[in-house]
Amino acid sequence: MHSHARKLGILGGMILLALLLAACAPKEPELGSPENPIVFIFTPSGQQEDVVAGMEALGTLLEEATGYTFETKLVNSYNAAVEALCSGQAQVSHVGNFPYLVAQERCGVQVAGVFLRFGSDTYATQIIARADSNFDDLSDLSGKRPCWNDPLSASGYVAPIGILGDAGVLDSLQEPIWVGSHASVVSSLYEGGICDFGATWVDARGSIEDDNPDVKEVVSVVYTSEEFLPNDMFVTVADLDPEIRKNIVDALVAIPDTEEGKAAYDRLYQIEGVVARDDTFFDTFRVYLQASGLDLEALFE
Repeated sequence: MHSHARKLGILGGMILLALLLAACAPKEPELGSPENPIVFIFTPSGQQEDVVAGMEALGTLLEEATGYTFETKLVNSYNAAVEALCSGQAQVSHVGNFPYLVAQERCGVQVAGVFLRFGSDTYATQIIARADSNFDDLSDLSGKRPCWNDPLSASGYVAPIGILGDAGVLDSLQEPIWVGSHASVVSSLYEGGICDFGATWVDARGSIEDDNPDVKEVVSVVYTSEEFLPNDMFVTVADLDPEIRKNIVDALVAIPDTEEGKAAYDRLYQIEGVVARDDTFFDTFRVYLQASGLDLEALFE
């Protein structure tokens, strides 16, 4: 009996010691503190040097507006952005509409705000080629080589292949060149010798116009769709503290209220601002996807 009581006493002491050690263990620094910054992911939708400069400027403006510390990171694809969100390596990210639907299905990401371009939060896709190619119609693209952006780019790949399929030229196309951004599609055609045509949002030719003022003369538009695609957006992880999320969304919406903020958004992704939206904004888009028969997960892989 004495031995049993002693064992219980030792066990109790060990439990007490464990509790004391747990109480003394350092807590994880608060999210948004310098020791645990909010990680904000960006993808190369424009020219990389502009995206990097824009994201750094935006990070500074967000820190000033919210009081949180941000770490901005550029990844090389939408796939990498979704992986970062769903694995807990990032709290906020830029994604396109297809990656959003995949990430929302996978790990419940939430829309923070949809981009505004030309006063609209939806957009069209355009098919472009060198003006000296003299392509006047989609049928002229038969047997040609495309430059595509990213397999998850709505306007730079997915919507255009549907359009070209309807036009009866998709199966005749040569192996594509994958160039990774809308600006790179435009640059590839401007430089020539890489591919015969490409697809971007309307009008991504402006993304290289500062360095190439004649781009709209050299690269012409062969086809423009109706505006049916939701613009790119910023999203947050599902478990982000609601107060932190609200403060970030409010700041993102207010950024273009200053000249500095306008310049940051323009340089980052050539956008005028961000409008707060929720998942219901994508209901019409989901109807289109269902009708198209596209398997987003297969595209993502």
